[in-house]
Amino acid sequence: MKDITISEQLLQIIQEPLAIINPQSCTLLFKNTAFDKWIQSIGEPPAAQFVQKIVGNNREKLIHLIQNSQPITPNNKRYNNSGNTNSKNKTESNLSTFELSQWECNVSVSFVLWQNERAAALIFHNKTGDTSTSENNKRNEFLHRQNQVLIELSKDPIITSGDFNEAAKRIAKATASILEATRVGVWLLNPDCLKNIAMYSSTTNEFSVDPPFNAYDYPSYIRLLKSERSISIPDTETDTILPGMANGYALGGIRALLDTPIRVNGEVVGTVCTEHAGNPRKWTFEETTFAASVADFCVIALEAMKRRESQRRMETLISNLPGMAFRCRNNSPDFTMEFVSDGLTTITGYDPDDLVKNRMSFFDLVHPDDREILLADNNSTLAVGRPLEATYRFVHKDGSIRWVWERSVVVEIDPNNPNFSVSEGFVTDITERRRLEDAELASQAKSEFLANMSHEIRTPMNGVIGLTNLLAKTPLSPLQHQYVETIQQSATSLLSVINDVLDFSKIEAKKLVLEHIEFEPGKLLEDICDAIAIQAHSKQLMLTLIIDPTFPSVLIGDSVRVRQILVNLLSNAVKFTSAGEILVEAKLVSVESDQCTIFISVKDSGIGIPQEKLTSLFDPFSQADTSTTRRYGGTGLGLSISRQLVEMMHGQIQVESQLGRGSTFMFSITLETPKTGVQDQIKTENLSQVLADRSVLVFDKHSLTRKSLEVILKSWGAELHEAENLKSFVDLIQHRVDSGQTFDWVIVDIDDSFDEIKQAISSFPNNDNELYKSIRYTPMFSLGRAVDLEKTLLPNSIEFLTKPVRGSNVLSVLRKFIPDLQKQLSDSNEMLDESELTPLNILLVDDVKVNIMVASALLTSFGHNVYSVMNGIDALKALREQDFDMVFMDCQMPEMDGYQCAALIRSAESGVKDSRVPIIAMTAHAMSGDREKCLEAGMDDYISKPVSQEMVQAAVKRWKGKKSRIN
Repeated sequence: MKDITISEQLLQIIQEPLAIINPQSCTLLFKNTAFDKWIQSIGEPPAAQFVQKIVGNNREKLIHLIQNSQPITPNNKRYNNSGNTNSKNKTESNLSTFELSQWECNVSVSFVLWQNERAAALIFHNKTGDTSTSENNKRNEFLHRQNQVLIELSKDPIITSGDFNEAAKRIAKATASILEATRVGVWLLNPDCLKNIAMYSSTTNEFSVDPPFNAYDYPSYIRLLKSERSISIPDTETDTILPGMANGYALGGIRALLDTPIRVNGEVVGTVCTEHAGNPRKWTFEETTFAASVADFCVIALEAMKRRESQRRMETLISNLPGMAFRCRNNSPDFTMEFVSDGLTTITGYDPDDLVKNRMSFFDLVHPDDREILLADNNSTLAVGRPLEATYRFVHKDGSIRWVWERSVVVEIDPNNPNFSVSEGFVTDITERRRLEDAELASQAKSEFLANMSHEIRTPMNGVIGLTNLLAKTPLSPLQHQYVETIQQSATSLLSVINDVLDFSKIEAKKLVLEHIEFEPGKLLEDICDAIAIQAHSKQLMLTLIIDPTFPSVLIGDSVRVRQILVNLLSNAVKFTSAGEILVEAKLVSVESDQCTIFISVKDSGIGIPQEKLTSLFDPFSQADTSTTRRYGGTGLGLSISRQLVEMMHGQIQVESQLGRGSTFMFSITLETPKTGVQDQIKTENLSQVLADRSVLVFDKHSLTRKSLEVILKSWGAELHEAENLKSFVDLIQHRVDSGQTFDWVIVDIDDSFDEIKQAISSFPNNDNELYKSIRYTPMFSLGRAVDLEKTLLPNSIEFLTKPVRGSNVLSVLRKFIPDLQKQLSDSNEMLDESELTPLNILLVDDVKVNIMVASALLTSFGHNVYSVMNGIDALKALREQDFDMVFMDCQMPEMDGYQCAALIRSAESGVKDSRVPIIAMTAHAMSGDREKCLEAGMDDYISKPVSQEMVQAAVKRWKGKKSRIN
């Protein structure tokens, strides 16, 4: 054996590992004598497979050869472990014979220095000599069949069709035919398993699909497969590569196996698995090469599948676009279409082929008035190379007009023909959007018109209503007083119509925002009933309010809108009832952690509503009868507004009615409950024992009034007795006294028979019997009735009560009836706030003299000092010279309006004495957003004109003694 040197041939062999397979003899270098490291450095089959066979089958022999060989230097000098040469040592050659696949080789080993590293060099020499002629013919025949099959696969349209399942079947069958295999399967690798796509059996000539191969059960196999090496196992029974899979092979009858990885972009995505049953089988180089070629066809089929899926997704995307996609030639006068999506049919009613096959021009679709503009826009964008964005109209096949929006871009330009280019883009139907935009513009114009009309109407209305209220308080003759009342009623009716129209407009535009403020719903009901009671009494109607004792005392919500709903329903009840009574009931429905639902009903004995009209009753501008408006008045908006307000409070409103027998309107709303402020609940608990062990007699011919008092008095612990006529009233008192008892308190209705009642009480032997003498009487009459209190006093009277009965009024009488009650229960709300009597210095800013006159009169009537100016500039001057407790400011004024003035007052450079003085907007602007605009400008509160005594007084009370929250 000649000494080994580092030659060009050896270098070529190392760089080209495939060269070790074919030569009659070759040299192989193992760096650092480490087979495994050398194998890892190869990384490309089939060289790795060849070396793997050497290592796998002959590792011990090779290690023995290397260990028993003497190292030499490249200069044929002997080499020892210390690095010194020793010329006395003799170089020896070690030979060994191995059978590798179809080879029989002699192998010798020597040592060299390779890049200053010790390395072992092995020389393999083929001893088999030339193959026989028959074997060569057999080999050539195999190669011919192999090439023929590969050519057929390359021409097979199924491979590039995108149908990977069918392609896998063709590939599996072709592989089984050439390799004469029992079964061939195509598998794809998922993160957790190998999924069989197609399995061909040559014994049955049938296809099947095997169950998935769990990757977690065979990690070594998956790891080896991912290393991109073919797995060649000649005998599964003696396999040392994947010994853990022997049982699986045995169950499947597999004796030999060839797995060829399918690689896409350097990543293994699957395998072509060739299985051989029967005897062991050594897979030749030609067979391994063919299997690798077949795997490449799998890669082609996978890429075709991905292209098909991508195309399908694109087609789906295009078909789902809200419009049509297109590709057109810009050089043609009619913009010839190369592609048009099916969206064209949706927009225009025409088929895409009508454009693609030039049965019609694209410009035939465009509205004649828009064609020149569209062409000019297109030419101008093409000239500068920017995308086209255009809005124009299509004429639909049915003649209707569709607004569309187009965006297109040039995607292809012919460098040899500067006039030729292709554009792609899409056209979207925006007809509905245009309709909404037009509707929004119309709504905005309507809102602006209503806002201006509201301002222009409210400004003089403020003078009319304000001055008539002031005039009514001056000495007038009966006829003059009648005229003033008529003016007041007319102005109030007109204002009600204006408010209904404005509210309906706000709701329709979805610009009505509900407040979230604490209020007392029971007191709100009582106040409303008091206000309506006067109107009801003028028609001889009995109005009764019954509030269930469980009704919440404090809630959070928009009390103004709740009042509006109730006033609408009660006003209608009074309007459409000519005789009888009206009952208002309120109760609690349910309570949750932070909210509760309340139920309120308004029942009348009026004209009723026909059944066929009930369904449309809550529609806007609707009346039960077209003659109703002429007879009773009204806009037909009240119930519609009420329904929408109820729904905004997460409730429902309903009606039950019979023609000629009255109606019941009922609604439920859900409001928030306060997290603090339980004093009212404590007050209710204290009241539950106020009348314990005390007997009360109620005399009233109206059962609803008695029921109203019954609910109140029994909830306070009273022993209640009722009388519906004078005889039962007298009998009950006499019977009580005869039994040695008495009534602690007697409430007597004096609306109809005051003289008879007074005479009956006077006839009792008060002087002779102390029980009669101890009875305390409280007269009760309808609110609004002209009553001379001096002439309505009964013997031993305590105050009086008005109907509808209010719990707070009953409590006020009880304070005088029970001396210790004030100690038991402190109700600050019923006590007079002495601080309200303190006069305030108020600055009034308004450019209309009549408004100044009205507001000044209202404020001075409360005892306040008023200083007035007519614009924002004078207001700033006044605030720099004098301290004011609060400012009432108009918003729309000449020279400087209220918004500018408020903003300047809040600024540090204003120079005013108090930049945090409360500012209350007092404006004729009452549309949605006006309140917010005032607050954003730096104002603290807002009241709309025409102003009333109650509005002004409430605003003063809210801000008296306080500073603005705005720094």
